[in-house]
Amino acid sequence: MGGEAVVYFDPDDAESLTAALRRLLRDDDLRAHLRRRGLAQAARFSWERTAAETRAVYDKIASFA
Repeated sequence: MGGEAVVYFDPDDAESLTAALRRLLRDDDLRAHLRRRGLAQAARFSWERTAAETRAVYDKIASFA
């Protein structure tokens, strides 16, 4: 879901979360890398695209009625 812009961890494992947070707190280069990747990931989305895709779904549903 987050692509290359996140640090994944096992949500059912507190130690996994702790390790991920420690890694992020201690690694300046990783944070900078993730920041750049996060901005690139966010640029893939827009309100216009969201609206157009939502409208397409509504139009498709309306055509079945």
